[in-house]
Amino acid sequence: MIYYLVCFSLSLFLLWFGQKIRHGQCEPFRWFVYGIALLIPAVLAGARDLSIGTDVLSYAYPVFEEARVIPYIEGFSTIYEGWIGTGYLWLNYALSQVTSNFNIILFFIIFIEIIFVFFTIYQWRDKFPIWLGMLVFYAFFFNLSFNAIRQCLALSIAFFGIKYIFERKFLLFAFWVLLGYLFHKSAILVLAYYPLFWYANKYTSKKSILLLSVIFLSLIIFSNQIFIPILSSLSGVVPRVDAIAYYLAYIEKDSSGYKNFIYFALLVLLFLYKRKIILNNFQDIGHFLEVVVIITAISQLTTFVAGEYANRFIIVPDWMLCFSIPIVFYSYIKTFPRTVINIAIIFYCFFYWFYIFIYLGFNETRDYSSSILSSIF
Repeated sequence: MIYYLVCFSLSLFLLWFGQKIRHGQCEPFRWFVYGIALLIPAVLAGARDLSIGTDVLSYAYPVFEEARVIPYIEGFSTIYEGWIGTGYLWLNYALSQVTSNFNIILFFIIFIEIIFVFFTIYQWRDKFPIWLGMLVFYAFFFNLSFNAIRQCLALSIAFFGIKYIFERKFLLFAFWVLLGYLFHKSAILVLAYYPLFWYANKYTSKKSILLLSVIFLSLIIFSNQIFIPILSSLSGVVPRVDAIAYYLAYIEKDSSGYKNFIYFALLVLLFLYKRKIILNNFQDIGHFLEVVVIITAISQLTTFVAGEYANRFIIVPDWMLCFSIPIVFYSYIKTFPRTVINIAIIFYCFFYWFYIFIYLGFNETRDYSSSILSSIF
């Protein structure tokens, strides 16, 4: 655990320090500081032993090893068709041409992810400190990235295009989503945010929000009855659609979904209490965030209804937490001192990170180990 805490603390301090440098003064130094801040967690991720992260040995390492020996990019085994995205295969092939060290691949992949996350949050720097948005990413998604390597990379790319929703530039938004889709199919779900943004701003009443919440909750409760027959009918037509059905029909249900729901329901309550302030400050974006916060909370019940592996679906709405948590907490800026709010966000994020990744040991990242770092220190 100490490795993570030191890494997060150093990175977040440098991000805080970098934003404190006055604009127009020492800009190259500011970006140098930002660069070091982003490199620290990437080095930690890249230097880890291959046993850290569930999917490292299941597909990440085998894909890279195959990329090293195939004579051309089309030479990947057919077992990856419909499973591993072409973007991920191409990236491995390109990197394998310059290095044979798999740890460098792990470093490079998560460094790309962190860069996309940083610049996505950077767009909101006038609304809340950059380090707070990155804190949410570290607490909720950094350890997850050790396991869901392709999916987290894909979502970091797709969510970079979120700003184009607010600018009503659908083609640019779709471009980034489809680019993410090349790495993991779940990125395509991000497209749903565009009609969701339209709905949230066309139907702004509380009744409309309640109706949408009830519909979404019903889809989750009856997900097996609704989606599995549809997916079964597409089997043999759409590649790997049976894998999606498997995630939804997984026998072992995960009761932690209730706990996550309660935890995120707190964020919903905090939003609703300051709803008028948030909507006044953010207008159409505020209505969208209201819907997103509610859907994020409700989606946590998916793992209880559909099984543990269904959490691969709820990662998609969870990604918006990088914006929604700081925005919701900072709506209380006139009620509490900024320091108190920052401490509250730190506690909210740290508690989740400790409970999920350290106490429960999700994604097999709890006991960090690195033969590389051990040989140095």
